[in-house]
Amino acid sequence: MEVPVGIVCVNFNGGAYLEEFLRSLDRVTRPSWRLVLVDNASWDGSGGMARAVLGERATVLSRHDNLGYAAGVNAGVRHCIEQGYEQVVLINPDTVVRPDFLYYLVQAAEPTTLVTPKVLLYGTTRLDDTVGTFDWERGIWRDWIFRKPESHILQARQTVDMASMCCMLAPTSVFASAGFLDESYFMYYEDFDFVHRAQAAGYEVVLEPRSVIEHRKSAASGGGSPFFTYYTTRNRMHLVRQHVKNSRQFALFLAYFLPGRVIKTLPLLLRLDTARVRAMWAGVADYFKGVTGPSRYLPHPRE
Repeated sequence: MEVPVGIVCVNFNGGAYLEEFLRSLDRVTRPSWRLVLVDNASWDGSGGMARAVLGERATVLSRHDNLGYAAGVNAGVRHCIEQGYEQVVLINPDTVVRPDFLYYLVQAAEPTTLVTPKVLLYGTTRLDDTVGTFDWERGIWRDWIFRKPESHILQARQTVDMASMCCMLAPTSVFASAGFLDESYFMYYEDFDFVHRAQAAGYEVVLEPRSVIEHRKSAASGGGSPFFTYYTTRNRMHLVRQHVKNSRQFALFLAYFLPGRVIKTLPLLLRLDTARVRAMWAGVADYFKGVTGPSRYLPHPRE
């Protein structure tokens, strides 16, 4: 009997877009798969959508508290390992997949590869910034491909330096070799940390451009919100400090990064967006205080 691929998706109040993701997944006929939806204490009822659309092909792990993306992924992956699945796809709920996306990911897979598809911005032929070369000295993409035409990347399978976890196929063995996602991040940059650790353990990252999905950029995480601003600020500093070679390199990063936050503050103040200004500088302060995991910047009902 064919061992299914476990598809792990972390959901939090995804009612606005989750059903479209589930219906696109419903059209994927091969190879065999099972969805593990980890519902991070949603209050919009979206956690029940998976079984309604996919029936027995979906398992819902309902959590009583929102402990973050990394913890949600880890719970889903552990469930897949317990079920004996040998491969897992980690995928965002604000995506839409093509019927053959999984077939091509599995075709490209090797025992020590992490495979990522070509990711287009939802409803366009423009690229999302999910693969490329990562600049560890600044904590950002180098040669940014965001909104570039899809012809900007080679149309052949290729090894890449870095990939996000918007969608990624991984062998379950990688979690024994590199460890699970670091839950101290809570949200954002935990994927880059994980991929870097996997590479250190001997895994390669491969882009398979015949596998295609579309992504509603930041729909699931509220891009541009105080929540987004706080965690991306704090965790970018955390990521770079974990992986640069020495304190001197980190000091050079801070000399670049902190003045950049000042520059970003000015237009926010002109727009009277004081909530994001406070979130940004709270992220900086909390990094230096050693604050990790969930913080005061958590969503609450009716906000």
